Amino acid sequence: MFNTLRNEGLKLMLNNNPSVNKIAQVLDISLKGGEANLKILLRGETAPISLSLNYAIEGETLRISNVKTNREWLNAMAELFKDEYSKIDLRKYGKIAGIAKLLF
Repeated sequence: MFNTLRNEGLKLMLNNNPSVNKIAQVLDISLKGGEANLKILLRGETAPISLSLNYAIEGETLRISNVKTNREWLNAMAELFKDEYSKIDLRKYGKIAGIAKLLF
């Protein structure tokens, strides 16, 4: 029950974030044991993208690794940007980061 509420709360939080909302809608999200699985509909696209990744929160840093999608070109982009976005400083995101830390 808690997992379902957490996943739905996170989906709602992401979809209400202006930065996320202008490029995508999160259709589904599931977090379990350091792995996230998402289904996302990018703006202007007709078919959703499936996405999986590993995550960990270490202090004020969200670490992301092993990003995989069902689109080859997105996997190539993830590989290009993996060093830049593998560590996210949660302090930049204020209240949203605090909520995310509780949910993870």
